[in-house]
Amino acid sequence: MLAAYFDDSGTHDSSRVVVWGGFMATSEQWNAFDEAWRTKLKEPLPGKPTLKKFSLSKCQGLHGEFENYSRTESDLVQNEFRQIIIDHNLLGVAFAVDRAAYDRLMTKPAIDLFGDAETMCFSACFNDAIDKSVRIFPEEEQLSLHFDQGRMSPKLTALVDRAKNNYSGPPELVNISFDIVGKITPLQAADIIATENYWHAQGVIDGNPEPRAHFAHFLERVSTSGYILDAPQIIQTMKDHGLELPRPIFSGPSQ
Repeated sequence: MLAAYFDDSGTHDSSRVVVWGGFMATSEQWNAFDEAWRTKLKEPLPGKPTLKKFSLSKCQGLHGEFENYSRTESDLVQNEFRQIIIDHNLLGVAFAVDRAAYDRLMTKPAIDLFGDAETMCFSACFNDAIDKSVRIFPEEEQLSLHFDQGRMSPKLTALVDRAKNNYSGPPELVNISFDIVGKITPLQAADIIATENYWHAQGVIDGNPEPRAHFAHFLERVSTSGYILDAPQIIQTMKDHGLELPRPIFSGPSQ
């Protein structure tokens, strides 16, 4: 059986960018991953106390369980958790949307089709897991999907219910659930790729396409896919689906 785990980043109301991302692997890979991840949580670094969970944003910001870490220690433990992902050959995916541009450019017919920025990212994760199952793991007949319970909401639950009622496979969907990140180690791995892509997408939109060193190291060693949907790509997406584009906004008098 295959399983995919997805976490969010930037879904708070003031965020400029919305991201959903995660990893996919076979049950055998996930079992080995879980053992390695839990071992690292018990002893993250020599002399450091056991971690309840790994959170990239808190580790980078030296908050919570990482408040007594130095910058060097933070970088080291980030690298070691990232290496567990690399060692177990997980397939990564992340979808980011420039929320300000999305809200500005999307017309009502487009919103009716795609939903809001978060819904678009969430749906993309679902569709990508199905696509990878068919293309990369054709011998695997079953698929389980897991999402961060902290983002469970009526709009996302409605998408899940629609999938359960309308999807016929292959593969067979044996589970779609919202789970607790602190208890599910693959969701903590998903937190890493979602958070890295949140930081990276903000840089891309601001004209800085270079990923930070941690993320660059990650991208060189893990198979990943996805997109960063900025204003031009949002417009192109609407064109591709034959949708009416927003009226241009002029800063001066029309001619």
